[in-house]
Amino acid sequence: MKNNSTILLFFFFLFLIPVIRLHAQQKICDSLIKKFPRSNTGEIALIPDKIYAESYKAYNVHEELEENEIIEHMNLLRRVKKIYTWIIISVVVVSGILLDYYIKRTKYLKKLLIKNMKEMKEERMKKLKQPNTSKGRNIPQSGEAKPKYKNSKLTDASRELLENKLEQLIENQNLWRISDITVEKIATMLNTNSKYISQIINQKYKQSFPNFINGFRVKEARSMLLSKNYTHYSIDGIGKLCGFKSNSSFVAAFRKYTGLTPSYFRDPQKKLLS
Repeated sequence: MKNNSTILLFFFFLFLIPVIRLHAQQKICDSLIKKFPRSNTGEIALIPDKIYAESYKAYNVHEELEENEIIEHMNLLRRVKKIYTWIIISVVVVSGILLDYYIKRTKYLKKLLIKNMKEMKEERMKKLKQPNTSKGRNIPQSGEAKPKYKNSKLTDASRELLENKLEQLIENQNLWRISDITVEKIATMLNTNSKYISQIINQKYKQSFPNFINGFRVKEARSMLLSKNYTHYSIDGIGKLCGFKSNSSFVAAFRKYTGLTPSYFRDPQKKLLS
């Protein structure tokens, strides 16, 4: 905030100085016209030698400068002054809009940061209360499930049993860390049909398989980003540890589930205190 204010003040004075200079030049021209009395012919009359010497010594004006040239110069100064005035007004308005956006954006990001920290705390409490079960796991939702399984042969009892096996398998073996994990590989591990796995994920969690797996990856990434044990890892390194194939896919998934970038989330204390 202090740096932004300093920059705004710098540009404000940078544009203000030429305006002050033009204003001073205009005052000089006004004073010169007052010092040149008109003759009966309409021309500028010669002024006394003493005033002549003082005036031209102070303002460095040529002794044969005509009145129309002074007026033309004054009009030019007025036009330039208006241009500089509009430039300053535009800079101030745009700077104010950008500053307002920056302040609102910063507050919004802090709210998201606090929300994510609260979610992580609630998840730790759930694990302490339910150490041997995966039920009730808070997995991010990403849309509504489509009613496309009306003709599925998977019964309710079989589906519930398969749901428990799926959650236990993923959590116990940390399958999300495998970058090339697929629904077919998981189905093979559970000795079932891949269509049934997709059906369970779509119906219960209302997600596609990639989004379902990325939810686990992002949750582990959040913990790693705040852990002192992973401070020597880069953002890209943590993403790969969690199963993301590239940094771009990691950042996109992290932003989707948290609203923040991994780099912003990494040191929350500084963000909250700033």
